[in-house]
Amino acid sequence: MKTKYFALTLVSLMVIFAVLLTACGPAATPAPTQAPVVTEPPAATEAPTTAPTEAPEPVTIKYWHTHSDAEAAQLDKVIAAFEAANPGIKVEMFQMLCAWILFGFPNLLTKARSCN
Repeated sequence: MKTKYFALTLVSLMVIFAVLLTACGPAATPAPTQAPVVTEPPAATEAPTTAPTEAPEPVTIKYWHTHSDAEAAQLDKVIAAFEAANPGIKVEMFQMLCAWILFGFPNLLTKARSCN
């Protein structure tokens, strides 16, 4: 019995060692390709002559997370900076508990499919 256990352990270690050596080996070198053909750049386009008359429609991003309260406080700062840099975008944060994700998965899928 002891010899069988030793042999099984030895074979297992050899397999693990072989896998590690294979994973750490050098990657195959790609075959050389032809140099790209140089073409002339496209002609420059003209800038629009009139400015847009309407402001873009505001966008709301719903960010669901499972961060702790301390992490969520830091996220509030990041979101405030993002909204200041992007005035047409508003980010709404929703904190979800891990238990809610595990036991409320169908509800999560429903919300994700409806984008609400």
